[in-house]
Amino acid sequence: GNTWKKKLRNISKMGVTQGIESGVHITQPWFHSGMTRDQATQLVNKHGTVDGVFLVRDSRTTAGQFVLTFKCGGKVFHMIIVPVTDPAKGGVFYSLDNGATKFYDLLQLVEFYQL
Repeated sequence: GNTWKKKLRNISKMGVTQGIESGVHITQPWFHSGMTRDQATQLVNKHGTVDGVFLVRDSRTTAGQFVLTFKCGGKVFHMIIVPVTDPAKGGVFYSLDNGATKFYDLLQLVEFYQL
């Protein structure tokens, strides 16, 4: 139903930098710090041909960025999660689409795309 809207409203009441600095993603089962691209591909492939299997990891090439690794149509994809500065809102947000859709933290981003 509309529970995701309620979640987003509650999250949006947080300060802009609160979600970023909290590191809430670190405790999530889908977050794998220090994992390489090849390791992420292997782990996602261990789940067979199931679409929607995913994980989030630190970018090994660009500090401060993360990567969403997921399976779709039997293939593994790696999408960069970019930190986007928004001067109007006074903070940094995470985005998969160069800032068109912004999230306060990785948990909010994952919950949005899981629905």
